[in-house]
Amino acid sequence: MTVLRYQLLTGSVVLVALLAGCGGGDGPAAGPSPATTTATTPATDATPTPGPSEPVLADRRHPVYVTAVDTAQRRLTFDLIQYLTGDAAHDAYVKDHPDDPEGPPNDYYIVDDNPRLRTLPVEPGLEVTVYWLGSGGASTERIGFDELMDYFATNPAPEDGRLWFAPFWLTVQDGVVVAMDEQFIP
Repeated sequence: MTVLRYQLLTGSVVLVALLAGCGGGDGPAAGPSPATTTATTPATDATPTPGPSEPVLADRRHPVYVTAVDTAQRRLTFDLIQYLTGDAAHDAYVKDHPDDPEGPPNDYYIVDDNPRLRTLPVEPGLEVTVYWLGSGGASTERIGFDELMDYFATNPAPEDGRLWFAPFWLTVQDGVVVAMDEQFIP
């Protein structure tokens, strides 16, 4: 299992790979925030592929890494993850790293222990909340779904199949992505 954590250090992104495995719960009900405490239940390798009447994801918010954007077909492919903060992040981190009882740096821990990719349609007119990072910190902006690949082009993509270093929160309703918000990563 692999856990990925990103830190911004003097304007550059550094990838730190950690080994982990931990449980989960539900994500938050409000927009993305560095101060939220969240955990999601990941699909396991034993999770069956949804049938024609089964949803790809339940109706709620889910943290994901974006792996493909199809603007012509208005579809989004992603890797479901767990974004843990607060006590859940600390407990999972200490369990996985007993020699480092301080807990995760920056109070978050990302668990990506399942390679299964999922694809969902995107609501027409969907706007995506993104973070622009600069010398003055981070500022948010709403962009159209059709502009997402241009946003991703502003920073080199990780080499692991993801299009962006930070996760996004997808709000799913009746099998359609109705909201998409980038998670700020300190």
